[in-house]
Amino acid sequence: MRERKPLELGFLQGRPRIRASRVRAVVAFGDITAFGNWTRRGSNSPEEFRSFMVRLYRTFIRFRNGNGYFVKLLGDGFMAVREVKKFGAKREVQSFLEHALKLDSEIHQIEKAIFPQPGTFRVRIVVGHVWKIVASHQDQEGSRQTDYLGYAVNLAARLLEVGKETGIICHESVKKILNNDSGFVLERLSSPARCPRGVDPEDVKALWAVHPLKDSRMAQAIRSRVTPR
Repeated sequence: MRERKPLELGFLQGRPRIRASRVRAVVAFGDITAFGNWTRRGSNSPEEFRSFMVRLYRTFIRFRNGNGYFVKLLGDGFMAVREVKKFGAKREVQSFLEHALKLDSEIHQIEKAIFPQPGTFRVRIVVGHVWKIVASHQDQEGSRQTDYLGYAVNLAARLLEVGKETGIICHESVKKILNNDSGFVLERLSSPARCPRGVDPEDVKALWAVHPLKDSRMAQAIRSRVTPR
């Protein structure tokens, strides 16, 4: 898959040709909880902070390069997108969740090596139709940048405000595609006391924590709570 570069303001100054299309995609946002508070402590040296950020960014790069995802850096976090077709969507979503869990595990190992520790890493995943914007310069072959916009993008971003200590949370739109045959354990989350701004309240009533099936003890405990009798 061709790498899609995120859209930049500098690129738009050259007045590129801009095209828009409607696509279905898996959208994810991830970041580190209480990162701002961690940076204010002043307990880490500039070298320790630099080392942490370099390791974090390298982990994001592996997540993107190994899987062909569109990834836009957002400070201590990222936005990731994978377009999906009607056929093969389940396989794509399963793969995305696997990679998100792996990313969460890798970043947790980085965090464990830092003292004082930053907050936990979390990812929020939604499937929906979004607008795809592609800007390109006709006189520069291969010069193209991309961005994705729409409610599903906003929803995934706003869900970072929900269940802040839970690693991976997916929306009901993801669960519907998996159709109860995912290779993961999905644990229903309680509705938060406050609905994030700009989000339909029904969407925060349809959230699931994602756990790896290989964690058998946790899986059995969760299944006993969520499996209908």
